[in-house]
Amino acid sequence: NQGVPFIDRSFVSGDFFYRKLDDGSIEITEYIGDGGYVDIPEQIEGSSVTSIGKMAFYRRDDINGLSISNTVVQIGESAFEYCDGITEVHISDNVMNIGKRAFRNCPNLKIYGGTGSCAHRYAESDNIAFLDPSSTLTYDGFVYKEIGDQKVEIVNYIGNADHVYVPAFIEGKAVVSIGISAFSGNTGIRELDIDDKIEEIKESAFYACTNLEYITLPDQLSKLERGILRECSSLKSINIPYTVNEISSIVFLGCNSLVDVEIPDGVTHIGES
Repeated sequence: NQGVPFIDRSFVSGDFFYRKLDDGSIEITEYIGDGGYVDIPEQIEGSSVTSIGKMAFYRRDDINGLSISNTVVQIGESAFEYCDGITEVHISDNVMNIGKRAFRNCPNLKIYGGTGSCAHRYAESDNIAFLDPSSTLTYDGFVYKEIGDQKVEIVNYIGNADHVYVPAFIEGKAVVSIGISAFSGNTGIRELDIDDKIEEIKESAFYACTNLEYITLPDQLSKLERGILRECSSLKSINIPYTVNEISSIVFLGCNSLVDVEIPDGVTHIGES
């Protein structure tokens, strides 16, 4: 519970309330625009925007995307918390500090930035999907990255097929995993077949694929990660591979069309619903 923060509304320009910092630069303190895709400007009234303040965009679920200017070096605590409509944020390598819970409870979010950057470290620590445009490739609607010798991970799907087959190989390289939130929020897919050679499906991989009715999971899986099928409200059936020995929390939360699930004998741990 964050309470009601003090918001400095000393100045206003366009869609933003802001305040002037001691060094003369600008901190955005509150967003008052209409939502949609938001660009954080480099300057306001001739001064550089260097900071996004605490809870500046808190609970703005009408925002679907965000590009943060190169002048910003700090993102405050809970700045975008509960912006649950946001799907992508582009953060430059100039950002040096991201506060606690800055992007917490943004379930469909993918953060775009540079490998090794503050944004990258934050995404990893908070289990948010991270994509480095300079190191990802695209094949047949799949966005993927290399993770080892002749091995790749699928990190996003940008195709428009309603029946999707996730292959064992892309460009001759073995697909070994599906990344965090890789398919999350995709409402076009109705049927999903995943090749048996794929070894891992990461957290929230298919979160809120609300029109997904059928999914075939690979026989290599040993664990159903947290929330991988959460809010797949049209899912009608699923066969859990016999190789699975652990089912994490909220895997089937919100799967309101799923009537019956058969749990393999080898499962030794089931998380909370």
